[in-house]
Amino acid sequence: MLKLNNKKSNRRLDFRIYEQVNLFYHKIDPLRLNAAKPAFDTFLSDYVRNQPSELFSSAVENPAVDSSLPGSQSRENDTLNVNLSRSGIAFTCKEQLKTGDYLMVRLFFLSGMAVVMTCCKVVYCKPSNPYETDQYPYLVGAQFINLTAEDSALLNSIVSKRKKYQIVGYGVLFSFLTALLLMPEDIFGLIVELTDHLTDAILDLWFLASDYLGLGLKRSIPYLFHTTPRVTDIAGFYIQQGIEFVVMLFIVRFGWLAIKRVSQKSAAFLARKKASALYYWGEKSWLDKLKVISLGVAVVSGYVMFGL
Repeated sequence: MLKLNNKKSNRRLDFRIYEQVNLFYHKIDPLRLNAAKPAFDTFLSDYVRNQPSELFSSAVENPAVDSSLPGSQSRENDTLNVNLSRSGIAFTCKEQLKTGDYLMVRLFFLSGMAVVMTCCKVVYCKPSNPYETDQYPYLVGAQFINLTAEDSALLNSIVSKRKKYQIVGYGVLFSFLTALLLMPEDIFGLIVELTDHLTDAILDLWFLASDYLGLGLKRSIPYLFHTTPRVTDIAGFYIQQGIEFVVMLFIVRFGWLAIKRVSQKSAAFLARKKASALYYWGEKSWLDKLKVISLGVAVVSGYVMFGL
């Protein structure tokens, strides 16, 4: 059985990613963890045969989920945004698990249509991040156990692929923040200028579409209803106003949903980074904390004195 260092069991040193998966889990007896791979497969098969058939109705509807899927204490076909690394996983669940519980988990990756089945040990269970979407009340962190070579290679490929995209994204963000700190006035002026040009382009496009709509109504209304010019102008005006009002409602609704989505993702991102920073800070000694504070004060003082 895998022995975990209690002091380090809550830390995954590997690179972490967030991935959409269909997650299934079930508590198991830790005595079964020492079994070889064939015995592990036999255990899964025996467990499935002992489960009610209605638990696997979703497997019939979704051929990607085969009949070897164990009964789950999570919701069937539970799609979650899990925090994944080569050595462990963090996910939300409805029930409060205990530290030291052993779980049998099956991960169905929606991006690559791949399946990983293994065991893991719960290392913490705490309230989940309230800013996350599709989340349950409790956040569970677990360390993988008895991970096969094939599943390990699959996890490595998934994590490495996502790692490249995240490095590029963080590189662009870091470059922008660096330029903002080095040239705050120039960057602010550039942002204002781009915003002004974008606003002018949107307004020009709106007025152009409005003119074409009015011209189309002036030609189509007399052709369809044989109206006089005065009636055509009045009807065209009100129809055009109604169409523009409906379009404006759709634009406002879409903009509000976009702002809400961005704010939720930003709040979730900041909450993740805050939790990571607090955990990192709590693991540091007083001497290391003093070094970090001194370095931060020196950097801020140098920027204020010489950078601005």
